[in-house]
Amino acid sequence: MTISDTSPAAARVLLEGYRAMSPQQRLNRVLELNRLLDEVIEGVIRSQHEGELSEDDLLRLSALRRLDAELVERAMAARTRIRPIHNSDATE
Repeated sequence: MTISDTSPAAARVLLEGYRAMSPQQRLNRVLELNRLLDEVIEGVIRSQHEGELSEDDLLRLSALRRLDAELVERAMAARTRIRPIHNSDATE
């Protein structure tokens, strides 16, 4: 495992730490790092689009998460075909 921005000694310590973890601990670490990456990406999108994430921004985030491109395209197409129902539009 080569880490370009880390000294070889630090990389060895990191690798030894991963090897010492149980499979469950490694899985938890991966999930934690993925959540952290999602937060970073959301922050970038928020800074580019000023504020709360819109549906378009969430679709961009899905694309960045490398979800199936066809699925993201279908979701975007469906979003333009379906008009959301607002409380004032609902009939009782």
